[in-house]
Amino acid sequence: MPQVPGRPERFRPKHQNLVLKCYPRLPKNAAADVRPNNSELAYLLYYASTRQHKLPKVGSYLESKTAYDVSHSQSARVQITLQILTAVLEHSTINRASGFALIAPSVLRIIREIMNNSTDISLIEATLATWDVLCQHQDAASLAADPEYRESYTQVVRLYGSLARNNTKKLGKSTQPVANHDGLRLRKAGVAAITSIFAPKEQLERNWNREFDNAFASVLTNLRNSSKQDYVDYLQGLNREAEEKEGRDSKTIARRQSITHNRTLSSYQEEQEPDPRTAEGTTQDADRIEEEEVGLLAIDCVKAIFDTQNRGQTREATFSFMRYIAGEQGRNINEWASQLFRLITSWTPVQDRFVIVFTAVETLRRLPVDGADFRLHETYAKMIHGVVGSDLNLIGLSVMDVLIGLMTTTIRVVTYCARPGNSLLSRETTSGDNSEQSAATASVETLKLSIACLAGHVYYSDQVTDMIAALLVRVKAYPSATDFKSNIFGERRSRSNTRATEGTTSKQRIGTSRGAKPAANLAYPGRPSTAGPTTTAKEAILDDKSEHDKERSERSNSLRSGYFTTDEGRKCAFEIIQSILQVAQSTKKQAHNNVAIKRNRVPVGVWDGTQWLARMGSEDVRAAYKDAVTTWARYESDEKDATILNFEAEDCFGKFVQKEKPASLRDSIDQSHQSHPQLLMLPNFGAERRLSSGNISSTGVGAEGNGSIKPRVRATDLEDIMDGKRQVELAVEVSDGEAVDLQKLLAGIQVDNSKKARVPLMAAPPY
Repeated sequence: MPQVPGRPERFRPKHQNLVLKCYPRLPKNAAADVRPNNSELAYLLYYASTRQHKLPKVGSYLESKTAYDVSHSQSARVQITLQILTAVLEHSTINRASGFALIAPSVLRIIREIMNNSTDISLIEATLATWDVLCQHQDAASLAADPEYRESYTQVVRLYGSLARNNTKKLGKSTQPVANHDGLRLRKAGVAAITSIFAPKEQLERNWNREFDNAFASVLTNLRNSSKQDYVDYLQGLNREAEEKEGRDSKTIARRQSITHNRTLSSYQEEQEPDPRTAEGTTQDADRIEEEEVGLLAIDCVKAIFDTQNRGQTREATFSFMRYIAGEQGRNINEWASQLFRLITSWTPVQDRFVIVFTAVETLRRLPVDGADFRLHETYAKMIHGVVGSDLNLIGLSVMDVLIGLMTTTIRVVTYCARPGNSLLSRETTSGDNSEQSAATASVETLKLSIACLAGHVYYSDQVTDMIAALLVRVKAYPSATDFKSNIFGERRSRSNTRATEGTTSKQRIGTSRGAKPAANLAYPGRPSTAGPTTTAKEAILDDKSEHDKERSERSNSLRSGYFTTDEGRKCAFEIIQSILQVAQSTKKQAHNNVAIKRNRVPVGVWDGTQWLARMGSEDVRAAYKDAVTTWARYESDEKDATILNFEAEDCFGKFVQKEKPASLRDSIDQSHQSHPQLLMLPNFGAERRLSSGNISSTGVGAEGNGSIKPRVRATDLEDIMDGKRQVELAVEVSDGEAVDLQKLLAGIQVDNSKKARVPLMAAPPY
């Protein structure tokens, strides 16, 4: 049991006598600067360092004395107690090994006692020096070993976090809020205490916890100002001015820093010079200047959190920042969040900046889109765009991983917004949907810009080619039979299909792409026939209408698809490709940190398998495709001439291939699908040809005898034929109203089981 402070000296233990001798004789409630007696304090430190098993007793006695002094408003004695604890923690023998673990629990309980029960702001400020020294020697091992000590530590962090938050304050057990200027002092103390937690950069094993989340959020509230939209940039300007002034006169002007760095309360009061601006204006002006001081401390705190070699802390702090932004959606914080996120990335060490970008992309990708109002999507997208669109060095960034993450989010948002009942991306909407529509539109536009800005950070020569190839492989490069039936390409058919329909006769060849709609049972593969042997094609189509509608609904409701399957999605993809080419061209001659990376041009082979998009789909998709290809021809081709393109031809790139004939395209185009899976989805419409139109491996003529090419089909492709993935010529003809025999039709398919000779694979692109 700790001894009563008032017991006579001869009845007290030695450690209590040594502690009491450190207190000078002061009048009651003395407000003068107080210090412990130097000689007695030195002997107490020697006693504690040579007999460390006495440290728990010293700490326990100081706890009881602090509780007595706080309850009796003995502020001067409490300040001396804190200075004694600071000196003990700073002793080189005590703060190593087991000595720190013996005294630290008592220090935490004393700080907690002062903050919970004291109504004196100066005492709360006096705890900062002791807390700073404690944080300098704190390690994760001691926190993990003792649950009781860890609980005390988190309680103190929570108390300091509540002080740092920008709201009204109450001291101790008082029910009345403090005045505005006292609230600013408490906020400054709270922010300084949070800074002390993250100031030691050598503590790489620091683990992020929930209390750090709350404390970090409290600090961020001091970086907002309702009267200034660019408050973060304003604070950065003040910080730069202070640093420049320090450089000009470093002997007389001290740099703005945390008030807890190796200072006691008395030394802080002596060194802190009054700001002459406070004497020139009113009380409101003085409060405004004090508010700026709190903001500068908050800037230093956030910088200390991210300016670390602890990569795990950087990742968790980024998650915490994203959660804070999500909780502040009731405010208009888009610009503020973007500015601060860019600053956070710039403060992070160069080799760890990719962690912040990738974490933000992952957080955005995990946001739900079903039923969302897209304001949070817009905010996150603007934050990411603010970083990737800047000139920050993002070396180490996996551009393709970020591209895929942003592209996946874009696909999900566009697919959801293009649903028949949503139409959030349409130009016509009601006034009640303006906010939701504007957020959805802004989200998509910002995501497109973010993907394009990745082309401004080129870290290997084929990066732009890989980015475009990754986009093209996800533009579902093949229209299945189900797509035709569900009219997935839009309400109006393309001009090529219209011309083909007008030129047909009453007898249509089943399975061809240019005829009328395919007959009944070829529509939906993998499902038993609902039409009897005498059912007409027209009746079969009517019978399957409800199931086709269900298939369309399931397709439109699917948000997990990794492909641009809708007209809006395809249009968005080609707009992104066009922006990528423009950004790559504008930054082609630029270099980061004077390191020039020669970028290879995007070859014509990257477009192989997409020629059908110039003739099919909606008008918007065709226009976007032509714009993207024209931009490529203007910037990336050898001729730099877009007039060579002929979009009316079967192959719009034919003249480029004939002129250039790159090595990657010779003798391998007919088998290029082996290295390019997206070419398997190329439709075979009649005498379809690819870039190398002369290398057609199929032989034979069509049933008409007109010299047309008849596709050769392997046995393993029967399922693809049923699904509409392969179009073949059939020897059997049917007329309108005639019964369809599915088995007879399939029996007429000529199957090629022979193996084809191996041919060299294409060298480019890699996707």
